[in-house]
Amino acid sequence: MFNLNTLNNNAIIKTPRVAKASETILQKYQRVTIEKIEKSLLEANGRYVEARAYSDPKPSQNWRVVTNTKNEPILHNGEEQVSVWLKIGISKVALNENGDTEIVIPASVLPSALEEMKAMVESAIKGDDFHNQAIKEAKPKTLPREDKHPGCNAWKYDSESDSYIAYADTTLKAVS
Repeated sequence: MFNLNTLNNNAIIKTPRVAKASETILQKYQRVTIEKIEKSLLEANGRYVEARAYSDPKPSQNWRVVTNTKNEPILHNGEEQVSVWLKIGISKVALNENGDTEIVIPASVLPSALEEMKAMVESAIKGDDFHNQAIKEAKPKTLPREDKHPGCNAWKYDSESDSYIAYADTTLKAVS
């Protein structure tokens, strides 16, 4: 047997894989929504607080500058206006009692509006409006796969695990 110190001392040893803890629907949608808001907040602070423009600006996740038909910002009292929204999953949600999914505000209050959104999402609890919308968004769009869920043909929400589980729905008729 050969004893090669350089190889033995620098050998890469594979570590065993550890099963990833599964997130609940609430945890996942809070995490994803907060990430979007934080990115939007960074962009808003860059544009309106630090006055640094991006050379190649991209659309924000939660706001846009309100423009006219010539793609020029519309000013109100000398200030840009921005349209703000909140998406849970891919759906815009109502931001006020009127059911508006987008609200136009002065750009100067954009960072504080985004901070307020972030605080609301962080404080979401099981059973509130945020969680109920997240449950709707999380429902799988496809039927359970036979190889992973034998005999199952539908999904149902399980409130205890806060996830969707596959089950055999006997009321569904087979398509032939």
